[in-house]
Amino acid sequence: MVDALTNTMSDFVDRLSDVETREELQNVFERTVYDLGFSCFTYHMVKVVGIGTRLPLVMTTYPKQWENRYFEQNYMTIDPVLEACFHRSLPYSWDEVVDPGALTKEQKEFFIEAGDFKLKNGISVPINGYKGEFALMTMVTDGTEKEAKKTIEEHRHTAHLLTMYYHNHASSMVVGEALKRYTPALTRREKEVLSWVANGKTTWEISEILSIGETTTLTHIENAKKKLNAPSRTQAVVKAIYQGLIDA
Repeated sequence: MVDALTNTMSDFVDRLSDVETREELQNVFERTVYDLGFSCFTYHMVKVVGIGTRLPLVMTTYPKQWENRYFEQNYMTIDPVLEACFHRSLPYSWDEVVDPGALTKEQKEFFIEAGDFKLKNGISVPINGYKGEFALMTMVTDGTEKEAKKTIEEHRHTAHLLTMYYHNHASSMVVGEALKRYTPALTRREKEVLSWVANGKTTWEISEILSIGETTTLTHIENAKKKLNAPSRTQAVVKAIYQGLIDA
């Protein structure tokens, strides 16, 4: 058992070293978990620092029809498996967080529909990234309910380790793309003003340095705050630095 785990991890890490694209990363992970008894998976970036929003599914091998249906019906708002990730730090099987007797009518219909796509049992791994991002990896087990439980029992820790390695590679790709998608476009002058704010200059000092009026300087600061969704100029500076809009 130990040798099998070691070989699986060693082979997976070796193949990761050659990965350069999201597609290659997805294929490597898919082949690895399939050999363990998981039919498909979804890597869901839930939150990115500086954006603070739930993002769409980013990498998945779920049936395309179900993926589209999930978002069209806004199922993420009623999915108890997804909701559980906010309250747990370790991997959990679906039956550990889903109480059939406590499900609403909508949730029961949700699981019936998921079952039609053979998405009945699985394991989910919450991920708290070192950059502050939060994600969830979910792997669906194949076979009967008994076989599914056996797969989860045998490979829970392996799935956890594989996910951590996967996230280490995937997060830089996904977070980078997400930040580009959601990063506000600051004007050249707004960036200049925030850069001087970052250097501790007052509104008057900045207006003198840039040879513009104090009112104009304040307008640039306020516009930047709105674009960055920052309540103060200090937080605007922090967000701008984090998102690579100005230098630290």
